[in-house]
Amino acid sequence: MPFLDLPPDLSMFYTIDDHTDAWTEAETVVFVHGFTECTEAWRSWVPHFSRKYRVVRYDQRGFGASPTRGRWPGTAALVDDALAVIGLLRARYPGVPLYLAGESMGGAVALVAADRALDRAGQVLLHGPFADARQPFGRCAGGQRKRVGIRQGTVNEGNAVGAAGGARRGEFRQ
Repeated sequence: MPFLDLPPDLSMFYTIDDHTDAWTEAETVVFVHGFTECTEAWRSWVPHFSRKYRVVRYDQRGFGASPTRGRWPGTAALVDDALAVIGLLRARYPGVPLYLAGESMGGAVALVAADRALDRAGQVLLHGPFADARQPFGRCAGGQRKRVGIRQGTVNEGNAVGAAGGARRGEFRQ
């Protein structure tokens, strides 16, 4: 099993699915699972996305194959972990677009991560996020206040609809 060692003391299970053409530089989608879930929560999404994107799934601290499974780490730790994963991916694949996808609690983690570091988090795709879309979300990169727009949608036959700019026909665009 592949593990990512993050300082000071976290070992995090992850998996990368990349079925793109080997001679291309694939864009990256990081999938963040919800409460009581693990990397397997995104398994049905992998065939659709991994043909066009490098798909990175990881077990959040306290869940799945995490050595601290069953212990709630707190929102700040989950967001720090997401930003650490993003930072490592940005360093490994510089200049390659990165998208952050979160479901349920993972959606909340993705929103807070984007709020703290929008320049690093890239665009955000939300699937059933645990968030209140009626409220302004907070300060985004640059200090400006922004409202996070959440549109309902599904990934079906190449039609992806997300948040923070929306998406169409399997592509994440602003």
